[in-house]
Amino acid sequence: MNYNQLEMRRETIFKDAVLSAAEAKSMQIIGEAQRTAAGQLAEAQAACEEADHDAIKSALAPDNEREHSTALQLARQELLRHRAGLVESLFADVEKQLDRFAESPEYPRWLVCKLTETAGNAQNGSEIEIYMRKDDMKFKNNLLAAASAGAKIAEDETIRLGGIKVRVGKRLYDCTLDDALRLEREQFEETSGMTL
Repeated sequence: MNYNQLEMRRETIFKDAVLSAAEAKSMQIIGEAQRTAAGQLAEAQAACEEADHDAIKSALAPDNEREHSTALQLARQELLRHRAGLVESLFADVEKQLDRFAESPEYPRWLVCKLTETAGNAQNGSEIEIYMRKDDMKFKNNLLAAASAGAKIAEDETIRLGGIKVRVGKRLYDCTLDDALRLEREQFEETSGMTL
């Protein structure tokens, strides 16, 4: 099994675990709401048996329906908060992994690889500008050595997690970890069923 297949398998297992946890929590919340509503209904029915059954039952029915609806609405809100918390937790963990990657020995080689991929699209005479975060300026010489002569490097404060942006002529390539995380989160939110 190659690295990409292994990574896809790991991601599938992780997403399935997150979805299973969210579904279990939602079922628990809905079950609690239904038990609460059933308990309130049983109390109302017991009161009906002690007094004028028809009059009390007709008087309590609208209140019971409102309480049941309120309980279900609260359960749904709790489920949504729980789902949002799971998504935030998931992506906080992903950010930590990206931070560890940006501190690893592989990271400078990855930057050079991304530059080579994008700068390879340059036509003769195309100007190349490389943008990177302040923390990565220590790799400036590695990137200049890999770039064509005349390439320029500038600091970009919008890059938070790492990576580079490369302008080749008029085209800008975004090879930042920030953009990769943003795209991953968008895809996750579209396909996971964890958000509305």
